[in-house]
Amino acid sequence: MQHIHGSGDEGLVSSVAVPLLTTQVKMLEFGSKLMSSHTASLALHCCQFTPLDGSTSFVPAFHAVYKVLNALLVHNTNTVYGVIPSFLSCTKHILLHCCGIQIKDLVTGVVEPYSVFHGRCSGCEWILIPEC
Repeated sequence: MQHIHGSGDEGLVSSVAVPLLTTQVKMLEFGSKLMSSHTASLALHCCQFTPLDGSTSFVPAFHAVYKVLNALLVHNTNTVYGVIPSFLSCTKHILLHCCGIQIKDLVTGVVEPYSVFHGRCSGCEWILIPEC
């Protein structure tokens, strides 16, 4: 994943990184029966290095990282308790890229049709800001 992160090739993200994360989600859904706590925490490492800055690969990569984080929380809760700083770092990684894309769209005036975002204020509703 570190090689994909540094390559800048969006084709690698959609052909290698997203299927890899999807496979990890399927394995994480079995809980501790299939993956040990150490192996499950390695999924966080993959999330940290998944490039989310591509224009065409953003949505599939976002969903893949989100699903890994969700599967860890739902099916491997004790593992998450042991690696809270890593989990928070991955969550920050995904949120910063989401906010960065929204800000870029607001500044340029070009709104891309991202299926990730819904709501009133172009991005505030998904992070539950009721004031917007």
